[in-house]
Amino acid sequence: MPEHEEDHEEEENESDEEKELEIMNKLIHGYKLFRRHSHQALSQKLKKLSTEGQNCKVLCISCCDSRYDPQLVFNAEPGEIFTVRNVANVVPKFDENTEERKLGHHHGTCAAIEYAVKGLGVEAIVVLGHAQCGGCAHALKLFGSSSGSGSDAATLEARREPNEDGSGYVDAWCGLIKESVESVCENYDVDERLRQLEHENVRKSVENVQSFPFVRERIKNGSLQVFGGFFTIFSGGLCLMDPDTKKFERVNSDIEDSSE
Repeated sequence: MPEHEEDHEEEENESDEEKELEIMNKLIHGYKLFRRHSHQALSQKLKKLSTEGQNCKVLCISCCDSRYDPQLVFNAEPGEIFTVRNVANVVPKFDENTEERKLGHHHGTCAAIEYAVKGLGVEAIVVLGHAQCGGCAHALKLFGSSSGSGSDAATLEARREPNEDGSGYVDAWCGLIKESVESVCENYDVDERLRQLEHENVRKSVENVQSFPFVRERIKNGSLQVFGGFFTIFSGGLCLMDPDTKKFERVNSDIEDSSE
């Protein structure tokens, strides 16, 4: 290898190492601030949680999106909300096929729901969607079209083929939203579809979480309630889904933003 190429490679390696150090230093700095400020206020609470365990009343199923956090949205302290986050806050429908369940498809989200309901005895489940959801947008690209008739079958099949770099999980996961995408594409214009899909996805997940027998049983005896919610990142506005009409209604707060 020529000397100038070796020098260039060394410079790139040094640059990568500097970036890694910069990221970790920022995280460590944040941790130090946490210890200096937040932890001081929470130390007694955390010690109590450590010795007594968690006593959550609420399970919140939300998106992985870094721009919002259920704990911040609801101003909750550690130990108050049990959360499970996945791409596009999707709840898979309960699989009645015992053998399929043994295979553990979608086991992460389903296991969290089971643990929260049966292990922690939560009294409420909230499916919290959000605006500008990347998972919903990706599902629209996979299964939607400008005509609203759905994507070409051959294209979809090609996307299901394993990728050489090991990726493909996002496409497979977004397949859980396919039915909602098709419904939205049939009923709404292109410009409306993303927001309508974000709402419909919450409705469907609320429906799906109630398909689990252990959830239905607790709803029936009055020990568990299920809600749908929607958070707008731009304004910080929160909407709740009306259980009868399935429409999303804005929650009034002390500070209202007319820009939403």
